[in-house]
Amino acid sequence: MTTMETDNIARLMKHTFENSLEAIIFFGRNNDIVAMNPAAERIIDAQLLDKVQCQRGGSLFCSVCKGYTN
Repeated sequence: MTTMETDNIARLMKHTFENSLEAIIFFGRNNDIVAMNPAAERIIDAQLLDKVQCQRGGSLFCSVCKGYTN
């Protein structure tokens, strides 16, 4: 794959992430949230976000979402 193809794929993926109506959340190695798209930001309770960031097991995440994901 050429550099140009790789750049195009990365650009398309970023566009999809930013414009998707589906919530997309990326977690890091320690279960910390490293990125959320606008759709995810609309359904994640901001007051509980810090607790999720600190949770190592990730079990708290299920109680943060407002029921829009499964």
